[in-house]
Amino acid sequence: IDRLEKEIGAPLFDRLTTGWLPTEIGQRIIRLAETLEREIVETEFYLLEQNKDFPGPLRLSASSPRAWSRQRE
Repeated sequence: IDRLEKEIGAPLFDRLTTGWLPTEIGQRIIRLAETLEREIVETEFYLLEQNKDFPGPLRLSASSPRAWSRQRE
């Protein structure tokens, strides 16, 4: 988390003596991640429904846009 915060230049969590609370940016990233997870699950179910004889587990991956932009430099 520290490394990600350094990369984006903003804290994702407020570190309190009672625990960590997501900052506004952290809350937004959590919502985006939850949406992404739902979309991936829906895509998996859709693809599996289209082909009931699908032979094995479906694996989806994505590269980070930041990593992609570094490769292009």
